[in-house]
Amino acid sequence: MRAGPGTCRHTPRQRVGLVCLCLLLPLVGCGGSRDTEAEVPARLLSDLRELHRQHRYKDMESLVETGRAGPLIDTLMAVDRLLAASRQLQQTAEKHIGPRAAVACDLGDLADYLGPFSRHVQIVSTRLEDDGTAQVAYRVGQRVPLERAEIRRVAGRWRYIPDKPDPALPRLLMDLTERMGRLDAMAPAQTWTEQAFIDEYAARIVAPLQAHMQAAEQ
Repeated sequence: MRAGPGTCRHTPRQRVGLVCLCLLLPLVGCGGSRDTEAEVPARLLSDLRELHRQHRYKDMESLVETGRAGPLIDTLMAVDRLLAASRQLQQTAEKHIGPRAAVACDLGDLADYLGPFSRHVQIVSTRLEDDGTAQVAYRVGQRVPLERAEIRRVAGRWRYIPDKPDPALPRLLMDLTERMGRLDAMAPAQTWTEQAFIDEYAARIVAPLQAHMQAAEQ
């Protein structure tokens, strides 16, 4: 005879077992649901974004195509360090030089040009292709048109496929971070006018970055 809904009873040991089962299998049963095939690529991209936000770079590797994981993570780490140095230099410039100087060394907008790792990303849709890839469309802020991230099945598992890496970029960004650190250390003892500081910043930081970007576009 089958027990009715009001007659089911579990021993304490059985209840502990059920709780463990729910923890081990969060997507199957116990109120959860398995992602559909079309939802997995978008979920992977969201997971990568969250890992990046937490600076868990090592954990990102298994979600990225093997040959490009290293260059992607090196670049993201270098960008994150550069942005941190920029924020520190802004504070120093505001305190010791002036507000115009602080504005001039603000690189915060760079965080909006990191593809799917940009600050304000909304995933819009996923399109599965016949060749086993998925195109995840996303919007950065209010920018148009939409951008797309390629997710591909590799050895039976979905992986993010970044654009072809720029091998020189991480080294350049680390060099600029070191230059910012030196400017930050120098600023309190200097007698720069705001314009003199801005000119110094442009020569040390902006000019090398612009030269690299122009060379990369050729």
